[in-house]
Amino acid sequence: MSKNAESAAKLEFEIKQKAKENLVRSKLYKIASLVCMIIALFVVVFLYEALAKGDPVTVIKNPVLLGILFLPFFPPFFLAILSKKKRREAIKMLEPYCETMSASEIQHLKEEEGF
Repeated sequence: MSKNAESAAKLEFEIKQKAKENLVRSKLYKIASLVCMIIALFVVVFLYEALAKGDPVTVIKNPVLLGILFLPFFPPFFLAILSKKKRREAIKMLEPYCETMSASEIQHLKEEEGF
């Protein structure tokens, strides 16, 4: 094999490894986002009971309390955004190799891009 072919093969391998790493990170961010969302729901219920004592009028009258109740949902929101960003990066890296991929593999990647 010539040096150009070796370097091209090495570059292709590195691109695929980076894309695989991005896909793994995407999955981890997605799982972390879901776990944080479940935790946030419990935290919001606890805060609602502790601060508003179950009275929805208190929340409406006090906008700061409303902001406090939305605060636990920011980490899962940003983790979901990171997950989507990593998946897009991986798909963009793999686009040149789509000719060798089957149609079902491409469709599977594009379906999972949406949340």
